[in-house]
Amino acid sequence: MAFTKMKRLPPVGTRVRCLWQDIVGYINQPLKDVKIADVWTEGKLVKADKEFLVIATSQYIDDGPAEETLGDYTAIPRGAVKSIKPRR
Repeated sequence: MAFTKMKRLPPVGTRVRCLWQDIVGYINQPLKDVKIADVWTEGKLVKADKEFLVIATSQYIDDGPAEETLGDYTAIPRGAVKSIKPRR
């Protein structure tokens, strides 16, 4: 997959599909097999700052202030994001 620059980020609170690249560690493997992993994550964009995005795949309902809400989250460095698009 070719790396593409994010043109415009969907608003926080939008359901999204994010394509990104993850680090993979290899131990005692031939160099020809070493590569990064292409990954997709879908969920609600709950945080976007200058360094990383946070996508929630589940959250507890009425669990207090947004910053304290318990849930399942994926933090993705902006530099690893290949694309992020709104979902319906």
